[in-house]
Amino acid sequence: MQASAKLAIPKVIDRGQETDRGAFFGPTLLKKSTRPDFRALFRSRPGLYLVLDPDLIIVDASDEYLFATLTWCEEIKGRHLFEVFPDNPNEPKPDGVCNLNASLQRVLEGGAPHRMSIQKYDVRDSVSGEESWVEKFWAPVNRPVFGRGSREITHLLHEVEDVTQAMQLASWMEEQALVNMEQRSTLKQMQRDLTRRERQLIAAQERLSETLRVGGHAAWTVRELQIQLGAPDGRRYLQPGDLTPTSGKYRAYHQRGCELNPGEVLMRAGKPFPSCIRCRDRVLYRLLLPLLL
Repeated sequence: MQASAKLAIPKVIDRGQETDRGAFFGPTLLKKSTRPDFRALFRSRPGLYLVLDPDLIIVDASDEYLFATLTWCEEIKGRHLFEVFPDNPNEPKPDGVCNLNASLQRVLEGGAPHRMSIQKYDVRDSVSGEESWVEKFWAPVNRPVFGRGSREITHLLHEVEDVTQAMQLASWMEEQALVNMEQRSTLKQMQRDLTRRERQLIAAQERLSETLRVGGHAAWTVRELQIQLGAPDGRRYLQPGDLTPTSGKYRAYHQRGCELNPGEVLMRAGKPFPSCIRCRDRVLYRLLLPLLL
């Protein structure tokens, strides 16, 4: 490739248009020298541009492109494209280099622009010097730049739109939709639980009212309802046969003179309190310390 080749300028280029043959710029963007004035392009048509030679060596870049890719112009000019922008090694299956190279080769071989689909292509943070990786998404278009009056491709114009924020917003919205779905599911389950609990309480209230009205085995019915509903047992002392309301350490009060007085016992919730083989049911129990047993 001859470095002195000029840009081809068809008749329609007076307005600085783009044609299906590639990238062309109006006469005001060309100086009398044989080298295209890409800086004039950057000034007249702001955007994210990277200029390459056919060997994919970086020739120039717009300030907007440098800002978006976190690079410095003097540090990337003259270097190979994929030396400056390699794949992120932390990605499980990166395809940025492969896809971009395929698109550029397609432009070189066919001489026509190629618009790529949205591409995830992370960049290194060269600004802070930490060399960490920053997630990026791009919408790239690659165009050939021809020599004046010829079909010889002298440069490649890589134009991108940084769509990172849009893609990240879309991902966040998808996550929020899943969270909302899970919350709705949880809310529905809570509503079902509340409905079941309300019915249980209503039935228990009716049963308790009937028990108090009729009499008889009222105490037994109350204890049964306490266990069924998980209600607190407000009794100070419990006796043999009662179900332990709370797991923990209990003080046992035996009949005076009983020689089998153990003093303290550990009881698991739901288990009946034991009788004393000496004083039988003349023993009472009182909670000293709740424990997880």
